[in-house]
Amino acid sequence: MSGTGERRATIPQADLLLFGLLFLAVVLTRLPFRSDILYSWDSVNYAFGMRRFDVLTEQPQPPGYIAYVWLARLVDAVTGSANTAMMAISIAAGAAAVVALYLLGRRLFDQRAGLVAAVLLATSPLFWFYGEIALPHTLDAALVLFALWLLFRVRRGERQSIWAAAVVLAIAGGVRPQTLVFLLPVTVFSVWRADWRRIAGAAILGAAVCCAWFYPLIHSVGGLQTYLDKLSSYATRFETSTSLLRGAGLPGLEHNVGKLVAFTLFASAAAFLPLALYAVLRLARRLPSAPAAAAADEPALGAGATPGATGAAREQRVDRIVFLALWGGPVLFYYAFIHMGQQGMILTFFPIVTLLAGTAATRIWTDHRLWLWLAVLGALNAGVFVAMPQQPPGLRAQHLPVRAAIVANDAYFSKRFAYIAGHLPAESTTIVAGNWRHVEYYLPSYRLLRLGADADPDGAGRPRQWPGAGTLTPADLNPQDAGGQPTLVLFDAAGSDLFRDLPGVETIAWPGAGSLKLYRLPPRTSLDYSGAKLRVVPQP
Repeated sequence: MSGTGERRATIPQADLLLFGLLFLAVVLTRLPFRSDILYSWDSVNYAFGMRRFDVLTEQPQPPGYIAYVWLARLVDAVTGSANTAMMAISIAAGAAAVVALYLLGRRLFDQRAGLVAAVLLATSPLFWFYGEIALPHTLDAALVLFALWLLFRVRRGERQSIWAAAVVLAIAGGVRPQTLVFLLPVTVFSVWRADWRRIAGAAILGAAVCCAWFYPLIHSVGGLQTYLDKLSSYATRFETSTSLLRGAGLPGLEHNVGKLVAFTLFASAAAFLPLALYAVLRLARRLPSAPAAAAADEPALGAGATPGATGAAREQRVDRIVFLALWGGPVLFYYAFIHMGQQGMILTFFPIVTLLAGTAATRIWTDHRLWLWLAVLGALNAGVFVAMPQQPPGLRAQHLPVRAAIVANDAYFSKRFAYIAGHLPAESTTIVAGNWRHVEYYLPSYRLLRLGADADPDGAGRPRQWPGAGTLTPADLNPQDAGGQPTLVLFDAAGSDLFRDLPGVETIAWPGAGSLKLYRLPPRTSLDYSGAKLRVVPQP
């Protein structure tokens, strides 16, 4: 310790090689499976936001993720492709998250537990999946883990880490503002022993970094109230059916908890084996109670530990329990009682599972057996991601986030885009789509009729809302009157019923990638869409 009572610790030089190996291993395992097409609706929103940031038109969707969009723009200046830029961020951030978890696990438990946890996270099927697509969840996880590592260092007496923690937390808020709320309790717990002047200075530094992204975000929408109104209306779409605070009731809670448990089980995969085995052995009294493991740079307690050392060990154990509870508790509360969205959202707390699995594994297996079993667990995890089908038998309504899902998504969109661009002139072709966001991005020169309740109404430069009531004339389907037979393309299955009774519908099919349906409007006819299906009527 220094003369002021402040602990300072440095990372051993030997660990630097391990950091590099972990980072490189994650990057190399991701490169062969990366996606070629923007994976989801949200991915397209981010890509549009890279062109013109506008939360009011949901490019990207609220709360804005402005720091992520800025970073993606920066990387895009090198890659020249929005998908490649965001995918590169996902891969690099995933590798950084694995290193950060090793650092955190090393401080919370010990070096072996940290390494096991890092490998289990790196090979987690869900974590691997989000490291291959254009979404910010691995970046969010990396920032959370680095912030937690720094906060735990502060908790253990390394007060200088509070400055870096403040900056990382502020940046994490710019990527995903909810993160700041989720991590507030564990932040307060970690820093409250520090000198109040240092806490105040770190708070001011963090606030300054937050202002650097929050002011541009608010300014871009015309003011704070406008932003809050948009945030509220956006949340209402989802939370009315999931949040206890918005009247969702028990069905909403069951929906959230069901998804939360399913996502966590899938993400854990083989990581649950050491946890389950440890529980069985403890119940059978085949293992002693877990000792208070010391951090890697703290002396371990030997057989002749003094009462003072025993008390310190007990305090460290309580610190770990409270730290983990305050980390995961707010996130789990929100996901269970307010809203559980897509699978990647659990990556902000899921590393707790791998940390517990890591320390359980080190208690069960010793010496070379630990590394042998770690190799087995990692291989099982990798096998789930690489080899499991997207839709296993018995899960007809469930599409798993695995490599097959990325391959299927790429094939689905790329085949459709290539066929339309190569065979159907934009001047005389109108695309009907339920998943219309991808069409807007990849086929911007084509007229688009959007299906669904969320379709925007007519406006300058915006496609019309459809279906509704009325007719589609040749002028609607070929507004430039450039010649050629007006063609209506059903892009996805959302409008299948509309096309069912049209005569002469062509089907373009691809094995494993579905089909397009084409309808060429006969001369002197229009399409009536006032009912549940389209009908051909003589042109008025």
